[in-house]
Amino acid sequence: VPGERRVHERPTPTIGGAAMLAGFLVGVAVAWRLDAFDAVFGDSTELLGSFEQDLNPLDQEVVRKIQDHPRIVQIEWTDHVAHYMALADVLVHASHREGFPNVLLEAGAMQVPVICSDIIGNLDIITNKKTGLVFPVRNAEVLREALEFAYVKRDYMQSLADNLFEEVTSKYERENIHHLILEEYNKFVPQEKIEMK
Repeated sequence: VPGERRVHERPTPTIGGAAMLAGFLVGVAVAWRLDAFDAVFGDSTELLGSFEQDLNPLDQEVVRKIQDHPRIVQIEWTDHVAHYMALADVLVHASHREGFPNVLLEAGAMQVPVICSDIIGNLDIITNKKTGLVFPVRNAEVLREALEFAYVKRDYMQSLADNLFEEVTSKYERENIHHLILEEYNKFVPQEKIEMK
């Protein structure tokens, strides 16, 4: 039984449902291609969003396996990321490439434990065994081991999530980020300094 999520005075971000979907679909595709689908997803219930076949199409056999698998529940696109984060025992972000993954910040703000691939972007936020677990990209076996570990060591995973929360709230406070962006804009328009209200 997952522990209760804490409610914080500061609002949690709500801008990354697409990243949550993309990370999950990449994980499914990796597991499928490595013949590890049942090993990775055999004993857990998974949530995912709409397929984006026009952007990054999945093989129809993968789509069929997702739709037919008894332990996967497909949920269409939603802006209610916080709701699904609150239901999650762990967020798996198995992306192959990423810019700056907002979904990891959202998980951190909600104190949801994170398992992610070792790519640029993810590693800017997650430090292995400090703020989450990191696995080699495209390595379904290590991902499976990380999921099994997370299932057994829930207290440890929650301590990593707590560490991530501290980092997210100290490094990525919205007002601080806005000021940093404003400083960058002002470098390009030095004669007309823009002020924040």
